[in-house]
Amino acid sequence: MTITTLGYGDISPTNDLGRVIAATESVLGITLIGLFLNALSRVRGETSRNEEILKEERTYREGEIAKLNGFYNLIRPLVGKYKLATIQITSPLKSRKQDYNPDFTLNDMMDLYKPSMLMTQNHHEPAVKYYFSSLSLLSIEFSDLIKNVDLRLFPELEKNCLSFVGGVHSFDFSDAILGAVSSRLGDKKMTDFVSEMLEKHEGEVKFLKSNMINGYVALYYQIKLLMGLLDLIDNEISNIVKS
Repeated sequence: MTITTLGYGDISPTNDLGRVIAATESVLGITLIGLFLNALSRVRGETSRNEEILKEERTYREGEIAKLNGFYNLIRPLVGKYKLATIQITSPLKSRKQDYNPDFTLNDMMDLYKPSMLMTQNHHEPAVKYYFSSLSLLSIEFSDLIKNVDLRLFPELEKNCLSFVGGVHSFDFSDAILGAVSSRLGDKKMTDFVSEMLEKHEGEVKFLKSNMINGYVALYYQIKLLMGLLDLIDNEISNIVKS
């Protein structure tokens, strides 16, 4: 009763020391109650703020997932075109496959300068030209995705997307490869020379010092890298959207 300052009066101190002690106890009681209510209010406020922060983070994440899904719906058809273009230059005409073979060899690329077998493509243009045009469009879209979606929320996806764009540029020999279409080596077309070189290649696929084959070795490793990354990116985005 003293701490809460109710003070019914049926019991009261009879001397000065008792009155001092009772007064002190009353003051301390009010102080303790105030501190308790203040602490309770602070905890309640922090809980409310944390809940609000979590709600904002959840709303932000959901918004970024919606943006990611929208971007990838635009990218998906370009991925399909790129994969078709890849099949055209990683399997010889005489044994052209319907699906991408991840175990293709450098020899399998010998017909990359032959026309594409796709009905939607110009039959007078080499398949490798279709490959690079498809890759260029795909790279632009992935760059836009990286710039417009907060991929920090999805670290693994961010790493794979950056690796894809990096792989496009680090293995880019497109000017040299496409330049062979209009070049000659003596009386022989450069494209015929390259096709024979690829067909006869033996041993490890590696870069050689000052050698014409380096551009095609780069293309070989670029395709291996990018096709693997596309599967990882597709799986990662599917899991993110489903979650």
